[in-house]
Amino acid sequence: MPDWLETLTDSLEVNDYYWGSKIYQYKLEKEYYYDLQIPISSCMYCNIYTEQGNLVNWTNKDIEDYLENRKNELIVWKWEKQE
Repeated sequence: MPDWLETLTDSLEVNDYYWGSKIYQYKLEKEYYYDLQIPISSCMYCNIYTEQGNLVNWTNKDIEDYLENRKNELIVWKWEKQE
């Protein structure tokens, strides 16, 4: 897990809004992407990061390409709230 992603997950785990969230890693062509999925968010594909930790700002066509051609799904982090 890249350092920036570890820092991000540490910050998510202190906010109940992110309970149940997962981060998936996908490969598209030669690049890895990290998709933060937040169950209670109404925004899909708003939190996709590059390998370097930059948020991706894709067009609808880019998102379609990403969804059709991404490979190697791997859950790299999930937060299950501990009581």
